[in-house]
Amino acid sequence: MLHEGRRQRAVLQAQRMAQYETPDSSYAVLRPPRGDTVRVHVQLFTPEGDSSATITADSLLYFSDEGRADAYGNVVVRTPEGRQLYSEHVVWRQSDRKVRSSRFVRIVTPTETLNGQGLVADEDLSSYQIGRFDAEVDLDDESDDT
Repeated sequence: MLHEGRRQRAVLQAQRMAQYETPDSSYAVLRPPRGDTVRVHVQLFTPEGDSSATITADSLLYFSDEGRADAYGNVVVRTPEGRQLYSEHVVWRQSDRKVRSSRFVRIVTPTETLNGQGLVADEDLSSYQIGRFDAEVDLDDESDDT
């Protein structure tokens, strides 16, 4: 569990975790056992304690000194509002509550699908900026037959 003050900020779940120390940082590697298909899960919470998003990935590096999680492989971010982000690599920072990616991303919401290269987004995907993108947007079909 990760805390911000007294509030729970995130819960990291994995079948296997290895902790490493280097002279300039400490980090944990979370992943399933070799050959297992169970994925790593990170549940994120708002300052009020509500769920803001869930991140699932094949593996995750957590840098405790920086409050940063790097999710790798088939990464999916899902929010309670039905927004979803897909990428091969996503970085979440506890300090600013943002997710970032420099790779190809796809965001799917109830009304649109966006694809692009590069992303900076609020962790609940309520606001996002995508580099080089294309989109499909559902519009109300009110055609005029004149």
